[in-house]
Amino acid sequence: MATVTSVRLEDEDLTDIRAVGKDLGMGQSAALKQALRKGVRELRIENALGKYSKGGLTLSLAAKKARVSIWELLDEMKARNVFLRTDEENLEANLKEL
Repeated sequence: MATVTSVRLEDEDLTDIRAVGKDLGMGQSAALKQALRKGVRELRIENALGKYSKGGLTLSLAAKKARVSIWELLDEMKARNVFLRTDEENLEANLKEL
């Protein structure tokens, strides 16, 4: 079920949404929904990787929190220069997860 909500946007942001929607052949609402989905996915990944980097999550828990596979998370880590934590204990746990 869809819920209606309202959001205040800066004029420039709304202009960008409309322009991107037009370029993609979709309306403002569809473009906004797609941008929101992609933005939320990005935030989930950033949050999970931040916690992983600080030792708060294992690799598999970070992937679960980000709602991506371990392989997708590893690709994101590579793209963002986030390094795999590799002390002996973590290495053993990471190898078991893979």
